[in-house]
Amino acid sequence: MNHNQNPQLTAVALANMAMNDEMTMFIGNAISVYFKRVMHSSPAKLAKYGLRPIISPVAAEDALRRVQHVEYSEAWLHALIANDAEVAALAWRGVQFYAKRYAEMDLTAMSEEVGEVAMTLKDTARLITLALDAGSHQSE
Repeated sequence: MNHNQNPQLTAVALANMAMNDEMTMFIGNAISVYFKRVMHSSPAKLAKYGLRPIISPVAAEDALRRVQHVEYSEAWLHALIANDAEVAALAWRGVQFYAKRYAEMDLTAMSEEVGEVAMTLKDTARLITLALDAGSHQSE
């Protein structure tokens, strides 16, 4: 995803990936968990991973606050991003991180982490990884 583009294009791309309830839940959870990790990470750790140590946690917190009473949906994505390039980049990065993590994770380890939904989660992560890869090739 090109970080210089309109942030709403990121929201549209993420919404287009959410083709069913499982994918919508995966994307919403991935973003929420990633944002909470950013909010609670040390400035040094954020900088190590290329995030802005002051701005990224504040942007993540403000974005989650905007959508705290909204269910995961296309409207949730648009309200979360709200034309904020920092939030758009973090959201894209969070979905990439968790899609790749779960798509590549051993099924046994995944079952221990997430329980009986492991196979569904793994399949969803693979589909989202494919969509992310297709999207990144289109923007090049």
